[in-house]
Amino acid sequence: MSTHTLPTKTLTEQEVAEIVTMLEALKAKFDFLITLTAQERRQLPKLGERSIGFEEKCAQHMASHPEFLPGFVALDEINLERTLRGQLMRCFAPLQALSSAMEDTLMAVGSDIWLADLAFYHSAQDAARRKLPGAEAICNDLSSRFPGGGRKKETAEPVPA
Repeated sequence: MSTHTLPTKTLTEQEVAEIVTMLEALKAKFDFLITLTAQERRQLPKLGERSIGFEEKCAQHMASHPEFLPGFVALDEINLERTLRGQLMRCFAPLQALSSAMEDTLMAVGSDIWLADLAFYHSAQDAARRKLPGAEAICNDLSSRFPGGGRKKETAEPVPA
């Protein structure tokens, strides 16, 4: 069903428990992480790829000319944040790759499941049209997923003569 070759694999309950334990341990290492609101994410200035060169030059100039630092900027704190950012970036790439692969696999597996479910539903509908025992009850139970009754059949309008 999927265009991707999915592994015929499931995890044992023990493997799932071990993975969850490892993830909890990993999360505990990052107990200082914060969560921003959507508004905070929009409002915060971003240090992105295009700004890295500027940031690196500022770091050099701040170190060599601290007399130009505004009073509210603590160089020691900013340097700690620069160190933390570098450390987090080294961790972020493999975490992001794992998360992306997991999301893609979930999507592909979910797609296969959904296609099988729809095929079963259509088969049950066909069976109900043929009045096979139990098919109508299955269709009635499953049809609640499609409250609009599914796709509307287009009615052909008469062609003017």
